[in-house]
Amino acid sequence: MRRAPSRTTLHALALGAVLGAAGCKGGGSGPATASAASPPVTRTDERGDRVPSDWVPGEMAAAVPLRGRDAGIGALETRILAWAVERDDRPFERERALLWLHGKSATDEGGEAADSYALAYVFRNSYGDRRWALASVMDAHVRPFEPYDHAPTAAELERFVASADWEFAPFTGARLVDAAVCKAAWEASFGQAPGVAFP
Repeated sequence: MRRAPSRTTLHALALGAVLGAAGCKGGGSGPATASAASPPVTRTDERGDRVPSDWVPGEMAAAVPLRGRDAGIGALETRILAWAVERDDRPFERERALLWLHGKSATDEGGEAADSYALAYVFRNSYGDRRWALASVMDAHVRPFEPYDHAPTAAELERFVASADWEFAPFTGARLVDAAVCKAAWEASFGQAPGVAFP
């Protein structure tokens, strides 16, 4: 699933610009809230997958819009499929996650709530308010969110990963501090073991 370095470099530069606009003043100046030396503290979630301890699935889901709406998805269930924590030499830390969501959304005004599913790529960083956001990239054809009216399939996930420019590797100039593919969440979502892994 790894693509050409030029696209990864473009994504890293553009994502840096987005992070700067979101509160990373001066491309990395200001106090970092994460330690440059220590890996994240992790816990075992309800499915048995290892995830960072301070990650709250409801907060992560709040970054994902409903189909055709600008509100949170109202997720009944949020699954972390994969996650990574990266740092560079400034130090700058980026946390990112690949999510599977199931919730309810109105089919039309006053209509009955219907099942709604989504795949999303969210991130937060060590500067600013540390809120989760969709990993949008200015001036690049990147789709960090895809809604579905059915539970997405493994093939749809693969297409989403390519369109979102998610990487199972560190971005250029950064190193993986910790990362995992969540086997139990992946199997619950797609009925098969993950065929991908971080290096």
